[in-house]
Formats: sequence, structure tokens, C-alpha cells
Amino acid sequence: MLYTPYVWLPLASAVLLASIAVYAGYYRRLPACRPFRMLMWLSSLFSLIFALSLVVAPLELRVLLLRLIYIPGGFIAPAILTMVIQYTGHAAWITRQRLAALLIIPAVTVVLTLTPPLYPLFRHSPRLIAEGPLSNVVFSRGPWYWVYYGYGSVLTICALAILAVSLVTRAQRRREMLLLILGILIPFLADILTTLRITPLPGYAWTPMLLACTGVIYGWALLHGQIFIIVPIARGAVMDHIEDLVIVLDTQGQIADVNSAAKVTCGMPAQAIGEPVEALPPDWADLLRGHSRTSAGTSEVTVGVGARQRTYDLVVSTINDRRGRPVGHLFILHDVTAHKRAEEALRQSERRYRLLAENMQDVIWSIDTQSLRLTYISPSIEQLQGYKPEELLGQVVYHGLPPDMQAAIHGLIQQRIATFLADPTQHTFVNELEQPHKDGSAVWVEIVTHYYISPETGQLAINGVGRNISERRRADEALRAANQSLQAQLAEIQQLQAQLREQATHDVLTGLFNRRYMEEILEQGLAHAAREQAPLSVMMMDIDHFKQLNDTYGHRAGDLMLQATGALLHGHTRQMDTACRYGGEEFVVIMATATLDMALERADDLRQAFADMCVEYGGHELRCTISAGVASFPAHGGDGDTLLRAADRALYMAKATGRNRVCAADTALESASKLLTRD
Repeated sequence: MLYTPYVWLPLASAVLLASIAVYAGYYRRLPACRPFRMLMWLSSLFSLIFALSLVVAPLELRVLLLRLIYIPGGFIAPAILTMVIQYTGHAAWITRQRLAALLIIPAVTVVLTLTPPLYPLFRHSPRLIAEGPLSNVVFSRGPWYWVYYGYGSVLTICALAILAVSLVTRAQRRREMLLLILGILIPFLADILTTLRITPLPGYAWTPMLLACTGVIYGWALLHGQIFIIVPIARGAVMDHIEDLVIVLDTQGQIADVNSAAKVTCGMPAQAIGEPVEALPPDWADLLRGHSRTSAGTSEVTVGVGARQRTYDLVVSTINDRRGRPVGHLFILHDVTAHKRAEEALRQSERRYRLLAENMQDVIWSIDTQSLRLTYISPSIEQLQGYKPEELLGQVVYHGLPPDMQAAIHGLIQQRIATFLADPTQHTFVNELEQPHKDGSAVWVEIVTHYYISPETGQLAINGVGRNISERRRADEALRAANQSLQAQLAEIQQLQAQLREQATHDVLTGLFNRRYMEEILEQGLAHAAREQAPLSVMMMDIDHFKQLNDTYGHRAGDLMLQATGALLHGHTRQMDTACRYGGEEFVVIMATATLDMALERADDLRQAFADMCVEYGGHELRCTISAGVASFPAHGGDGDTLLRAADRALYMAKATGRNRVCAADTALESASKLLTRD
């Protein structure tokens, strides 16, 4: 056994992740907990095997452990995706067939890992790298490794995308979603860096350590009730002894709270909290499931058949947290079976209306159609605008607004009255207005106005509901700001990508194309020339006595001469030509559609222009000459390598016969070049 202090981090990660897996067993009945525990066990085993591989002495045993690490590692990404799918309420998608399909790539990886003759397809050629007190084994990667890694990355990205969508559409679980995203994203980014071998210690995987960060995040979330916990959302607002049936469902369709009357009437089990709504009898399950899509409202519903049929007034309300974000739905079912007589119907309707108006968070109001003064307003107006109902009763509906806005609202109401009287089907209108608060601030309110003919008086009546949407407006503004910031970041990324593309194809010093790009362009040009039966020529040039220039005046002078050469080539080549820095002081110009004679003439023009060029440096006028060799397709070669070698031999002859000249290649005699000097 070997000791290295680097073993403690993955070992601690393994212990922590195993502890979380054990602790999560208390919530094994809750959604997504099973794949979550599996993820923790797999991550713990992954970290443990990596820790053991750091301390075992025999290389063969260490290599074996680093092979076995991919058995748990291959199933981590499917476990992440399965956990996310179940947690976001899409468990029905995970069928046996789809789960089996998800596990095909990990299963093949296990087979390759356990089969020595096939393992080189995954990884091969292990070698030991020592860094101080740490020695690591590094493998060369086979083709299956990239299949395995790409598959795991795709599954992880899909899981993050599902969580991101849920983060937008399920505000009540925003904190939980952010914790899950963070716990997945940290080791995923670490795994990318490890795969790219961008690590301070070669061969040392940081993924097991950052899995510990995931463990800390999820452990804290479990201890503080942030994930996998269903709590009685509305226990403080619903008295358990009332006769009405009170049921609270969370946004996942699970029973979050229930009173005793609902348990008895609905036939619920003793431990109903945490059970899905499907655990109820079919009539009740269908009722609650159907109305859970309604954010708020009332209706009369019937449950059962024959002598057991009961009629209820159902009140559905959205339960919000302290920030106004929805966390569930409250169902209040009032039994009105014994009160169906005609004399009682009106009183029951009025009582239910008052009960709803005085206890719901939205503000309900009525106005006189002649004076537009408030004849009724619910007590929730105090929570919305700070006024008590008696302070506003008798006031015009637009009380407290600026005069110009009062006139606008007055005209709008008169216009809508005329619209309704002309077409009674147009009776409901929605507006968003900024209303004054008693403390001097403002609050955004969504106002739904309903115009109807009163059955009692036969006269036009106007009722309305006001809802505080300030949080929603702020969220919309924040989203717009975030989108603008994202657009700015995207533009910056695109600019950086353009710079990277430029750097990947150009020489930094001269601004010319680099050798790699030249080779690609040459092959493309030769393919086009062969297809079109057109000529193509290549000129290879070299600065004469460049080393002497560097030795005499320094490398800065040499750089200036190279930069001047690049500028000269930019100015003396056609748009269809490609000028490249081949290496050092050597340059290559690819001349599309140019015959040998045309290329020789252009090369000589460049030679003369270079001889006339002067570079000033440190009070000196620096002058140099160039030698060049020219080869043409197809006379001197049918592929890029052959053509470049022919041009290089011609360049060699130009230098050997005195420099400051241009020579053409001779394909008839491979060992010699034809000397062409143009004075």
C-alpha cells in the first residue's frame, strides 16, 4: 500500500455520499427518491474505487481498479436522468422498454470492462505518471470511450434541460430545482475538464471530489426539507374540526394536507399525506384531478350514485408562499345535499358568496352602474391596497387615481356598458392597472370585470375581481432583463468564437493563413483544378540570410521583417490566391487558375517588390531578398505533398544558384530543377 494525502478527498466523498443514501431511505416512498438513492450509492462506489486506486502499490491491481470504476460510473448518467424525470412528474414515461434502452450503452461498457480482449476498444496503454506524493495511471482512449462519454454527457444535458424547463413552469419548486441543477452541474463540468485533461495533476480525476459537493448540497437540502419532503402546506389556515371537506394537493398531484372530515368521507387511508391522488376512490380522484388544473374558482359537484350521491359546493384556490408563488391547490367541499329546496337556494348562494369573498385573497367588488360608486368590496382590499372596506364604500371605482386616468377609466366603463348592451355575449373584460396603496406606494392589479343583468332587479350590474400581480410584473421585468443580459453574453460568445476561428486559421505574427489551413485549401484547390481541368501553381519562397538578420539586429527586427513580408504578400496577391506562412521565414502562395508561366512572372514581381522594400528599425534601414520555387499542377505533381516537394526543390535550387531568384520545378528530372532568373 502507498500513502498519498490526495486519497482523503475521494474517500471522504465516498463516505458522505453513502451516508446521504442511507439517510434518504427515510423518504423512499416519495417520488424520485429511489433513483436518487441509487445515484448516491453509485457515486459513493465510484469515489471509493478511485480512492483505492491511489493507494494500491502493484500497477496491475491499480489498473484493474481503474477498469472497475466504470462499472458504477457508466450507470450514473442514467440514474440522474431517471431521477429528474420522476421528480418533475413524468414517471409514466419510464417504461421497462425505455429503461432497458437507457442501459444498453452502460451494459456494453461493463462487458468491455470485464472482457480483457475487448477492453482496448475502451481504454488501453496504461502508463504511470508521478507528481510528487501522487502517482497516477493514464490510459489512451479507444473508440468506445467516446461513445460512453458522449452518451453520458447527452443524458446529463437532457436532465439539466428538463430541470430548466421545470424551473420556468413550476415556480413553487424553484429552490428545489436550483439545488438539483447545481448538484448535477458541478460534477458534470468537472468531468468535462477531467476528460479534456485540463487538471493541475495529470491523471487525477476531480469528479469524485466534486461529487462530494453534490453530496453536501443534497444532504443540506434533505436536512432542511428542500427536496423529497411533502409538508402540510395549509395546516395553519385550515381548522381540522370543520365539517367541510378540506384537501390540499401539491403541484405534483399528491395529498399535502387533509382534514378529518375529508378522510372519513373520501375513504382515505390513515396516512394519506404523501400519497398520490390516484390512491383515492375513482370518483374522488377524478374530481380532484379535474379541478387541480383550475387556479381558482367555485363549482357545484356531485359524487357517488343512487342513495350515496352527495352534492358539494367546491371551492378551488391557489395557495401561494410568502413571495406570492403558487405551491399547491386548496379544495374546500361544502355538502349542500340537504339544502336544495328553492327557499334555501338563494340564502345558500349568498352565504357561499360572502364566505368566498371574505376569505379569499382576491378582492371582490360591485359598483352602481349609474354613479360608478362601490356598493361592495371584500375585506381582502386591506391586504391589497391598505384600505379598510368601509373607507372605500361609496367612493367611485377609480378613487385615488390621477384626474386624467379617472377620465380614461370612466370613458372605458361607459364604452364597455354600451358593448355589453349591444352584444351580451361580450360580458367579461380583463385589465392590468397600477393602483395606489394607502401608504403612498403603488401595486399592480389584474382586474376582471363582469357585466350582467341581475335576475332579481332586471337591471345592469357590474362585479369585478382584483388580484395582486406585482410579483408577476416584477418577475416579467426580471426575465426581460435576464434575456437582454443573455443576448449580450451570446453576442460576446459569438465574437470570441469568431476570434478563435481567426486564430485557428491565421498566423498571429504576419496575419497570413497558417500551414494547417494552407494544406486544406491546397487539397480543395487541387480537387477543383482536377475536376475543371484548370491549372494551379504553388510558389514557395524563403527570406535570404534571415538568420544573419536576426543575429545582427535581434529577433524584434526579424519579426518586423516577417510582418512586412506578410503585408507585401497581402498587397501583391489576387483575391483568389492564398498566401500562407509555411514556417519560420518560409512562405507559400497558392495561385488558382495560374499556369506555370503566369506563376513565374508573378513570383518574379514579388521578388523584385521585396528587394525594393525597406524596413526601418532602430535607425537602420533593413533590406533583404527572397528566393522562390514554383511548381504547377498537373505537370509537377497530382497531390499537395508532391507539388510542395517540387516547389521546395525548386526553392533549394534558387538558393543554391545564388539566391534572389525564382526557379521552376522540372518533373522530367526529379533530381534537378530548371533555373529561371529574371533580372
